[in-house]
Amino acid sequence: MWTLFPIIFFSFSLSKLPGYILPSIPPLAILTGDYINRIRHKGLNGWLLALHAALSAVTIMLVLLLPWRIVHPGAWPPASILFAAISSGVAAAILILIVVGRFGVKRLRVVTMVPLVIMLLFIFGVGPFFGLPALSSTKKNIRLLDAAYSARPLAAIISQIAKPNEPVAVYRVRRDVEYGLSFYRNHQVDNYIQEGVPPGEHILITREIYSGQLNSLLAGRSYQPLFSYPAQNLAVYQVFAKP
Repeated sequence: MWTLFPIIFFSFSLSKLPGYILPSIPPLAILTGDYINRIRHKGLNGWLLALHAALSAVTIMLVLLLPWRIVHPGAWPPASILFAAISSGVAAAILILIVVGRFGVKRLRVVTMVPLVIMLLFIFGVGPFFGLPALSSTKKNIRLLDAAYSARPLAAIISQIAKPNEPVAVYRVRRDVEYGLSFYRNHQVDNYIQEGVPPGEHILITREIYSGQLNSLLAGRSYQPLFSYPAQNLAVYQVFAKP
C-alpha cells in the first residue's frame, strides 16, 4: 500500500511528477533489503544474481551516458564514450559475480554500493557533505542536469527581469516546467490552454517549436522575445496588455 498509493493517487489526479512519487521508493528499498537479508544465508539463485549484476551494469552505463545525452540530444555517442560506458558496466557486473561467488551474499551490498556511490559522485560531484567543501570542478554534470531538467535556473532568470508581481504564463510546455516555475516563484502560473490568455501584461514561456503559433494566439496583442533557454528548448516572451 505504501508503495502503490502515491503512484495510483497521482496517476488518477493527472499530476504525477517524479518528486510526487518519491515516497514510493523507501518501501521498495525496505522490502528488497528484507528479502535479501532473509535469503543471505542460503544464497541467491544463479538467475537472480545474474539479473542483479545486469541491472547494476545497465544503471552504470546509463549514468555514464547521461551527460552526453543532455548535451547532444538524439545523437549517437561516439565510440570512445560508448566503449567506456559499456566496459564500466560490464566490469561492475563481473565484479559483483566474482565477489558474491567467492564470499557469498553477505558481500553483495558492499560490492554493489561501491560502484553506485562512484556513479553518484560522478553525477553530483564532491561536497558539500561530511565536512568536505563543494568542489566546483566536479559539479559540471549536476549543473547540466539542473539546467536540462529543473525549472529552478529558469525561474531565477525570470525573477531578475520580471516586474514586481508580474504574472507568468506558459503555453505547451512540460508539466514539470509549469509546476516547477510555480514552486520556485511561489506564485500561480497561468496556462494558456487551461485558463486562456491573460488580459494584462505578462511573461510567456513556450517551447520554441510553438513560437510560430503566437501570431494567431495573440492576435491584436503586442509581444517581443526576451531570451531563449536552449537547455530545455524554451523561448521567453514579454506579452503586453490588450490595447
